[in-house]
Amino acid sequence: MFSSCIIGKNMMDVLPEEVAEIGLKLVSDAIQTGKIQTFEFQLTIDENIHHFEARLISFEGDKVLSLVRDITERKQAEEQIKASLKEKEIMLQEIYHRVKNNLQVISSLLNLKSSAVKYKRDAEIVKDCRNFVRSMALIHEKLYRSKDLTRIDLKESVETIARELVRAYHPEEPDKVGLKFELEDVSLGINSAIPCGLVLNELITNSLKHGFPGAGTGEIKVALHPGKKNNIELVVSDNGIGLPKNLDFRTTDTFGLHLVTGLVEKQLHGKIEFSRRPATGTEVRITFPKR
Repeated sequence: MFSSCIIGKNMMDVLPEEVAEIGLKLVSDAIQTGKIQTFEFQLTIDENIHHFEARLISFEGDKVLSLVRDITERKQAEEQIKASLKEKEIMLQEIYHRVKNNLQVISSLLNLKSSAVKYKRDAEIVKDCRNFVRSMALIHEKLYRSKDLTRIDLKESVETIARELVRAYHPEEPDKVGLKFELEDVSLGINSAIPCGLVLNELITNSLKHGFPGAGTGEIKVALHPGKKNNIELVVSDNGIGLPKNLDFRTTDTFGLHLVTGLVEKQLHGKIEFSRRPATGTEVRITFPKR
């Protein structure tokens, strides 16, 4: 239909002026460079918008062969795919938002419950559970607000988790334990971001609870950067009293160390190293593949 309307006619006679001007310029470019020139344009035919793609090929020095094809069906298919992807993005965003809200409700309930717990040890367990839930809620909040719903910028989350934990354990002494960060931009998928956030939560919690007993003060340092072979390296260290001399983190009955080791090795598929520095603190170095 369209071809019968344009064969033997000048480009200016069959195309809208702005489209024809683009076409004529590309004809000139094709002759001068000898390279194929391509452009797309729209025309209204029988009250319907059609999309076309034109390829301009120079030959014999000063002549140009124009190949025009109707790509309307392809464009319509592309638009349907875009609309479907947008719909799925909105659904995924809503899921993250609802999960975050549900986790925040659980965190609030645990906070209320902690006030009714009589024994200090039980209260600490409830507080630890609440902080785990808050860390997961934070990850979902970051994903909800992220432009890329499949990945999260870990740098900002690390700072937020660390600062909230210090406030939780030292609400009346915010300066008792300082925080130092050496963070590079690292993005992770949700399957890695959540266990990484839980590992960070537990390591900082351990430092806050055991690294600075009594009136002791100190500093916790968190480093995050890309490592070798597409790995990520997370290092949490403090200048507290250090781990007990004979502690074996693989055989200890300490729940927190078992949890950290399990998360690193089974969910992050990484490696974990504990370094003792008597009277000068502890360093935990975690390396895991970027996913």
